[in-house]
Amino acid sequence: MWALHIPVPLDTKTSAKSLAFNGWLGMPKPLVLARRIAAMSPTEIRTRAMMAIRQRLDAWEVQRGGNPLQARYSERTAVVPRFFFDTGEAAVLAAEIRRRLPAERESVIESAKQIQARRFELLGYRGLACGDGEIEWHRDPVHGITAPDELWFHVPYLDFSRAGDHKVIWELSRHQHLILLARAWLYTGNGEFLVTLQSIWEDWRKENPYPMGINWASTLEVAFRCLSWIWVDQLTRGAAELPDSFRARLREGIGECAVYAERYLSTYFAPNTHLLGEMLALFFVGVLYPGFERAQFWRDHGWKVLQQESARQVREDGFHFEQSVYYHVYALDMFLHARILADRNGILIPEPYDETLRLMAEGLATIGAGGKAPRFGDDDGGRLFDGRRNRPEHMLDPLAPAAILYARGDWKSAVGDLPEETIWLLGVAGMHVFDQLPGAPNVLRSCAFAASGYYTIASNSGVAIIDAGPHGWGNGGHGHADALSVQLIAAGRDWLTDPGTGSYPREKPERDLFRGTAAHNTLEVDGRSQADPVRAFAWGSHPVTQVRRWHTSSRIVLFHGSHDGYTRLNPPVTHERWVIGWPDDLWMVADRATGAGVHRLDLRWHITPECAVSSGSLANVWHLAAGQQSLQIIAPMDKQWRVARENGTWSPSYGAVISAPVLHFSRDGSIPADFVTILALNQPGDVSVRTASADGANVLLLSKGESHRLIVLATKPGVWHFDTIASNAELFVIDFFAAGVEHVLISGGSEARIDDKALASENRINGMWEAGTSAETGPPIDSTTATALRQVLERLLESVHS
Repeated sequence: MWALHIPVPLDTKTSAKSLAFNGWLGMPKPLVLARRIAAMSPTEIRTRAMMAIRQRLDAWEVQRGGNPLQARYSERTAVVPRFFFDTGEAAVLAAEIRRRLPAERESVIESAKQIQARRFELLGYRGLACGDGEIEWHRDPVHGITAPDELWFHVPYLDFSRAGDHKVIWELSRHQHLILLARAWLYTGNGEFLVTLQSIWEDWRKENPYPMGINWASTLEVAFRCLSWIWVDQLTRGAAELPDSFRARLREGIGECAVYAERYLSTYFAPNTHLLGEMLALFFVGVLYPGFERAQFWRDHGWKVLQQESARQVREDGFHFEQSVYYHVYALDMFLHARILADRNGILIPEPYDETLRLMAEGLATIGAGGKAPRFGDDDGGRLFDGRRNRPEHMLDPLAPAAILYARGDWKSAVGDLPEETIWLLGVAGMHVFDQLPGAPNVLRSCAFAASGYYTIASNSGVAIIDAGPHGWGNGGHGHADALSVQLIAAGRDWLTDPGTGSYPREKPERDLFRGTAAHNTLEVDGRSQADPVRAFAWGSHPVTQVRRWHTSSRIVLFHGSHDGYTRLNPPVTHERWVIGWPDDLWMVADRATGAGVHRLDLRWHITPECAVSSGSLANVWHLAAGQQSLQIIAPMDKQWRVARENGTWSPSYGAVISAPVLHFSRDGSIPADFVTILALNQPGDVSVRTASADGANVLLLSKGESHRLIVLATKPGVWHFDTIASNAELFVIDFFAAGVEHVLISGGSEARIDDKALASENRINGMWEAGTSAETGPPIDSTTATALRQVLERLLESVHS
């Protein structure tokens, strides 16, 4: 093994460091290396080899006193670039924000004051002291661990014991807090904010000389830092407090970041949002600093790859392939920023690129129609512009610029008022367009995003969102073991929620805890997750989810799916889930575990922390209350199931973990086994659920006032019998009132008889038959069928009341 030591420093800061190559190649065991290489294409092998050589050449050049990242720059250029706002316009936008968003203005100023005191808001952490007087740029202040001061490509940033949580360190060095200081200066005119800005920037440069330390170990982080420096440069144009010499050094640093990003792109390491962020930075530098020798290449290459990646990373239904809503928002932000800057500079916007952005925004608006986006998959905790807006309630922010660009009043309604970021991106003109967009109602829609597996079942007031998609992209690094999980959101409140992420280091127990099946609203079998995590960003197996039935009408919406995540158990188990929704704010979730043998079954409903949970006057009824709203969770269990109200954990943003209530249902015994949950949102009266016995089926009577629903769910193949009804349908639903039958739905099967007379169901479509009093629900119910059904239902009601 080679070992090369380079004792000559770059400057006085580096003189206390060793520039040693501790294991020049950093070679793993030969067999592991051989397997890795065998899985690579010739292009990937060549690219990785060139990067490894370049890393060593960079260190060698530093040894000789050079700057390997130096970018040649010339003031002589005919190109006049345009940022999101023109020179001098920043003060106008600041005045508009002071007028329109006074709370946001005060929040920025308060954060800037905290930064002056060297306290920072990073990810989910608030008021972090990152050093005693001087900022400790290589130290994780949460866990008190300092990363080793080594060549960046030797820093073990994934080793928590040696580097702490690298995300916390990196978030500080993204320098988005410098953008806060620049905005605070614009909002107040207080030059002390810019004095602090320059002091922090100069200190970072002194304490982080290339190529040393953890803050050079990720190309994405270099790209984000570059974007922050660009924003600082543009926001502070004309500021007397910042001398020309500082601006020259700032521009030099921006060029160095671009050289680094071009040299060490995540083309094979992390070709996801990492690559997007890096290309976005190259594009920004190429457009806005045409004096750099490589500017034209950075501009053209960055824009080309962003277009290519928008097609590759976004599925055909508009969702990002990471299977994470947070990363979907991340990607949409990046695409939007690039699109707006391109348009400002006369760069052609291809229609396929625009269409991708429309689909991404439409998908986000649909799953977030309840007033807040659901949280499926990892929560990264960072944002492209302002890292403080990283809570679930901020995830609809991209809909504001999208509404302006694509003239969508419904997206305007979904996001509410303009976020501060949008005013900086689209200026006064964009703000006026937003204000003049005709308000469109925020319609809750039942919709299937089949490629990504997000299914929304909307009622009049809320929306249930089901995750029935792929486990994730590649190794599923940002996906969770949450197949068939359900979240329920209404009026901006998530009632049944996803607990989030916790943090990424696997040495911290919450990494696997928060991404495991037990942390989600779905069934767990034998205490195992649907997939086994093997590393912090990889899984040993990926469950495959199958959507067996999806049906929507004006009277009912039906989802039926299953996954094979537990077929690896011995004996194997399959989890099936039906979710039925009605317009009057009622949902039924029916779970079934099929297979053989004895198994432990656990079903948990994770409830948002702001909800008060109490048991009802009836058995197996729980009341959730928050503000003036309420939700009933009703579980008509058999005696084999147990229930406990527990304190779980919930992470509002990366790193922050608080307590939250959980309703935990469990059972030990042989399977098949079934469990039903009724969700009743904001119901003025009591909702009751009763069960009845049948041969080959589970029967439930769901009642609220004079309205009743009979639900028959087959428990095995073949014909089942209930009263005088016989059918081989998998699902039979009847809505009825005292006045008679209103609606009938039959799913699956080929036969349905009442009093030994065939039910008129000749108009089946894809295994579904639906009839009712409304023409929208298919053929009308014939009188003979209605009479026969009514007699069955009257007998059922009599038996219930007796």
